[in-house]
Amino acid sequence: MLQKYYQYLLRFQLKSFDLLIKDIDIIWKELKKAFEEGHIITCCSKFDNEIEKYGLVSGHTFTVTYLVEGYANKKYTRLIRLSNPLGYKEWIGDWSDHSKLWTDEAKKELNINLHIEDDGKFFMSFEDFFKYF
Repeated sequence: MLQKYYQYLLRFQLKSFDLLIKDIDIIWKELKKAFEEGHIITCCSKFDNEIEKYGLVSGHTFTVTYLVEGYANKKYTRLIRLSNPLGYKEWIGDWSDHSKLWTDEAKKELNINLHIEDDGKFFMSFEDFFKYF
């Protein structure tokens, strides 16, 4: 039984994205393509205790659960939704659960049904993601 499990796992193809490329548009396109193809996407926050003041855990793995782009508040916006497997500790910057950027208009424009809970799931701008991951 265990052997079948390992065979099943080994069929997955691993692809990594080097965020040191510094081309945010290329990384966005690659992540969007992987997400649309149904791949499981994980990421790791930077090893820097300073990021903890923004609600993130330093050097911690998160799962990418959604990517969306469009106009919100009259500005082109790219958002990424992450899930902390701990089930708590969330981003507290722009586009977080309690951000003032989540206007009714923005939710409608981006087609987002926002759930405000301390559940480890949160949105952040892709620019902030690029900065802290």
